[in-house]
Amino acid sequence: MPKEHDRTLRNLIDAIGRDATFRLVNEYGGQYRRVPRKPQAWVIKALGKVDGARFCNQFAELQLTIPKAERWKRAERNRQIRADFDAKMPIHDLVTKYDLTAKQIHSILNEPAEPCDEYGFSAMPYYPNGDDRTIDLFGAMR
Repeated sequence: MPKEHDRTLRNLIDAIGRDATFRLVNEYGGQYRRVPRKPQAWVIKALGKVDGARFCNQFAELQLTIPKAERWKRAERNRQIRADFDAKMPIHDLVTKYDLTAKQIHSILNEPAEPCDEYGFSAMPYYPNGDDRTIDLFGAMR
């Protein structure tokens, strides 16, 4: 995720909380929006009246690109799956709730949880074009 979107996401989480940010990103991720002074229908649809008012108070009149944040959303979903499983939710209920297969749920539960910061971002480095520490063995041959 580009640094600009990281910063936007962190600002949203600080202003309206993690759950509200998750709802906003799910509904409008990737869209460019002008934030109104008072909550309009699109804000209320995603956030509700209380979180919508906080969102508008914090970001009023800004042109905001709402990040898609696919990697963060997947990590949040996986964190919630683990929490539901720890709370004794059966696998078949997890399959229904998250619209995944039992195999996918088992894979998520069996993989170690990534260490993350207070915002829920992975503490692991992200290399969108591969690991930049890797040596290109055949680059000189091209």
